[in-house]
Amino acid sequence: MTAAVIVIATTSGSSSRSGYLINGCDIGPYATCPNANLAGVNLAGLDLTGANLRGAILTDAILTDGADLRGANLTRANLDGADLESADLRGANLTGTKFRCITVNGAQKCANLSYAFLTGANLERTNLTGANLTGANVDYAILNYPDLTDANLQWTNLSGSNIYGVVSSGIRGNPTSLPAGWVLVSGVLQRG
Repeated sequence: MTAAVIVIATTSGSSSRSGYLINGCDIGPYATCPNANLAGVNLAGLDLTGANLRGAILTDAILTDGADLRGANLTRANLDGADLESADLRGANLTGTKFRCITVNGAQKCANLSYAFLTGANLERTNLTGANLTGANVDYAILNYPDLTDANLQWTNLSGSNIYGVVSSGIRGNPTSLPAGWVLVSGVLQRG
């Protein structure tokens, strides 16, 4: 295992728009940080509206306390084990993003999207294996070919979402609503 070096610099000059420079990424609204290594970084409560984090490594990152990722591009980003509780991801592009479980100090840690706002988000081909989506608002999202194996959907709102080609088994919890024509039977999301 290699350790990442994280440099945080607060600046007052023109070299940083936000005041947060992390591993070469100027953290803030509309940041342009494709493929950035932000593994384990605490971004709780920060405004990343419209940020380009395409392919970024956000493994075990902390994006809680209303972190604002509205309209952000997280295509093919790695959010394995990340904590996104109460994050705002409305309209974000999460195509091909990974949210798998990881092992930290011998314990399994799965992505936490509980109470996150994912209204209208593009979750096409997203791997949400084992993810906690308790109370998440995933209404009107695009869920084409997602992997929801072992995900927790307790109190999750999926109304109006476009679901196609879903991979699911072992789903836990009872969603508050599903798209018309879909049912959850013995942990499997299927047309009903």
